[in-house]
Amino acid sequence: MAIIVKGQDPQPMGKGPDGGPWTPDDEHQFQTYMTFDPNVRKWKDGFEAKYGESPNVDADPSFNYRKAFKANDGPRFTPSDNIYHWGSAGKAADHPTEWMNDFMQKFGTDPTQIPGGQWSPDQQEWLRNQMTTTLRAQAAMQALAPPGGK
Repeated sequence: MAIIVKGQDPQPMGKGPDGGPWTPDDEHQFQTYMTFDPNVRKWKDGFEAKYGESPNVDADPSFNYRKAFKANDGPRFTPSDNIYHWGSAGKAADHPTEWMNDFMQKFGTDPTQIPGGQWSPDQQEWLRNQMTTTLRAQAAMQALAPPGGK
């Protein structure tokens, strides 16, 4: 049995998202979770409302949903933007919000909860140092910008 993703070569069922075993039962549990879990359904609804299409949970290069599922790291409501977001277990290193996880570990606060323009000098310096990839740089610079973009 293989997972067939449009535009990609089939992957053997025996290799999981983290390189470990992935069985037909794992895939069945994942598909059941993605279909019936209330938080997943709310996340999908929000995604579709925002982007006008369903999320591609099989071929997203910046997020591995099976890896997140295996780590019990599903979508949760985020009050700062009033939508559901997945945790970080499935994020690739170049995911646009990966920098936020490192920020929270270093400073003990969610960067989305810091009022615009009120970053400490240490936080600003840390964000500037995160500009190692285009995606991280764009996300970090957006976070540094005060309201109004100037």
